[in-house]
Amino acid sequence: MQIRGAIEADIDEITAIYNEVLTHSTAIYNDTPVPLEDRLTWWRARIDQGYPVVVAKDDDRVVVLLQYWICLELKELSVVKKRPGPA
Repeated sequence: MQIRGAIEADIDEITAIYNEVLTHSTAIYNDTPVPLEDRLTWWRARIDQGYPVVVAKDDDRVVVLLQYWICLELKELSVVKKRPGPA
């Protein structure tokens, strides 16, 4: 497994993870799946603000998305989603 900063080529899989979490959990307070352009804008904004977006890749697919932000002046790291492997 490779852990690294997300790159633009990961946005398709990041979008899929986001939409999967959106439709199968209450972790994201939104109820409408987003298009790729939305996650691309989100990723660019995080990078521009100095917040890393980290992915873990296994067998050339993103399986974990991590994001980092400041909340109440505390720095937090959270795992957004771990995708199961192929069946």
